Parts: sequence; C-alpha cells; structure tokens
Amino acid sequence: MRYQAKDVYLLFGGTGTVSVSVNWTVTKSVVISGEPKLYQLIGASSSQGALLLLSVTPGVTAYAFTFGAFTFG
Repeated sequence: MRYQAKDVYLLFGGTGTVSVSVNWTVTKSVVISGEPKLYQLIGASSSQGALLLLSVTPGVTAYAFTFGAFTFG
C-alpha cells in the first residue's frame, strides 16, 4: 500500500507476527498477542511517501489503518 504520512498505525488482534517492510526493505517485526490493540508500524521524523508491505502469520487479524502527523506545505 502506498502512503504519505509521518506515522502509520494498524489495529491488530490475535496471536502471531507481522513483518513490516518499507519500499521492499524489512524495517521491523511486530509480535501480536491478545485482544485488538493499536500498533505503530511506521514512526518517521517527517512525513514521507513510501510503499508499505506487510507479511502476516496465520492467527493475526488486521482491522483498520490510521495515519498521523501529515502536514501540508
């Protein structure tokens, strides 16, 4: 998914792992456990445009993306 933002969050629930890649480079692995909660996938120092790729193991459910700190100008 292409995005333009400083921060990217996703509401995950279940049990498993999510591998996060930005522009085809793996940047982090997130361990998911339990009830749905908001996880920060991207936390940049300034707004950026990039390609976000997620690899999710069975047992993880993704619900909704949110984006933060987008500024114009």
